[in-house]
Amino acid sequence: MFDYRKLRGKILEKCGSDKAFAKAIGLSPQSISSKFNNKTYFTQEQIMNALTVLDLNKKDIPEYFFN
Repeated sequence: MFDYRKLRGKILEKCGSDKAFAKAIGLSPQSISSKFNNKTYFTQEQIMNALTVLDLNKKDIPEYFFN
């Protein structure tokens, strides 16, 4: 299981809500919820899109997505 608390904090800081973040990376709010509840996982493409939206670097991936 992954702990997405740090990612969720960055999402609130940059996007204001999970819903806005989901839209920005081309996913539904339900899909984001499923990922945060460890029912499904982020794909490589989704992670790369999230990096762009959240102004993160590739080196940040383990800290935000695989903690």
